Amino acid sequence: HRVQNRNLIVRERIARDDAVDQTRRARIVNLVTHRIEFEQDLVASGFQLFHTSAEVLQLTSAFGNVDFLFANRAPTQAMVNRSGLKMILDVPVIAAEDIIGLKIQAVANNPKRKLRDYADIQSLIAANPKMDWQRIRGYAQVFDAETEIEQLKELAK
Repeated sequence: HRVQNRNLIVRERIARDDAVDQTRRARIVNLVTHRIEFEQDLVASGFQLFHTSAEVLQLTSAFGNVDFLFANRAPTQAMVNRSGLKMILDVPVIAAEDIIGLKIQAVANNPKRKLRDYADIQSLIAANPKMDWQRIRGYAQVFDAETEIEQLKELAK
């Protein structure tokens, strides 16, 4: 129940920020300031901590994996800033290229996810033929995954 209550509080804060016309970045900073409490609430609710860093919080549970990315660096801040370009049900969605970047990072943090996340990447490539490959290659270089991403690109054709 603590997680549900926290989610309600987060949604209320976002609504309140919208009402006073705060920027998206200000809302994100507001949410990230409560990261430690948020992490503790999730662990207390039955999630197990798999990986944590300044940028990532990865948890596992009987229901599956949950990843949270905190936009502390320029690449992830750019993802957030680009997210308003596509909306689904009035929710900003990051670009397919950025989802691929996050999946590359997730595999780097937890190699057991490789098959599933690489299958997702291959599907994203197949469904989005006009992607920004320079951006994707940039993400792949950071995590030393250039060869795998090029192979997935070829398989998706």
